[in-house]
Amino acid sequence: MAVHIRFYQVALAAVLIVSAANPLPVRASDNALLIKQTSYIIGISELTFCKKGVRFYIPARQLVLIMAPPAWNVQLLNLQSKVYCECPPMQWRPQMASATSFFRPGDPSGLVSVSSVESTIQGLKCRRHTLKLPASQNSGGSHTWEQLLVRSAELYAIDDPELPRSAKTIIARTLGSIKDAGIPLVLNCTNNRRELSQELRMTSQKTVPIKPADFQIPKGFKLVKSATEVTNTTGAAEGFSEFIR
Repeated sequence: MAVHIRFYQVALAAVLIVSAANPLPVRASDNALLIKQTSYIIGISELTFCKKGVRFYIPARQLVLIMAPPAWNVQLLNLQSKVYCECPPMQWRPQMASATSFFRPGDPSGLVSVSSVESTIQGLKCRRHTLKLPASQNSGGSHTWEQLLVRSAELYAIDDPELPRSAKTIIARTLGSIKDAGIPLVLNCTNNRRELSQELRMTSQKTVPIKPADFQIPKGFKLVKSATEVTNTTGAAEGFSEFIR
């Protein structure tokens, strides 16, 4: 009997040692991470993600972007008109980020990470990246547009291993960040005038129960051919085309 008790104590101690060396992840397998942010490009947004999918919600426009396994295709929904479009990750081009770049002399997506360190923001473990604009792309001239070029930035991002690289890239591009650092949380930029701007701010983060419906197309939604049909931006795109002729 004493031998059995001693064996149990040794086994339990071994389990505790292994557990201490390999702590459990903060997010349980049946939970997702919900991040609320304010972006220069799209305003207020809510991002929910886990290994079962990604849901990116823009309340002001009633738009939802969904990605889920196995294909992780991009599905863009309009909650008001109840239509959606779908395309492979490599074909997705965020309309808001693209349109904004037309009116800005520089944007953060052209920066590259030159260094990164482990960090924590609002209790969430992440990496803090130092971003720089390549010298070949920054003339440093005196024209207004040259002075307004984004020359450097500080980016806090989380590179969740449960998500495929394509999904993290799409979220980063939608928020106007660089594509190789993971999901952006906070992004502070500096232009050639040394002026600081907060492109992206995280207002809160918490774990929430996974809801399979969050990563699925609701019943009654109609499939359309393009994102412009979902976002109702056809007229705006035509007007912009006339403007730049």
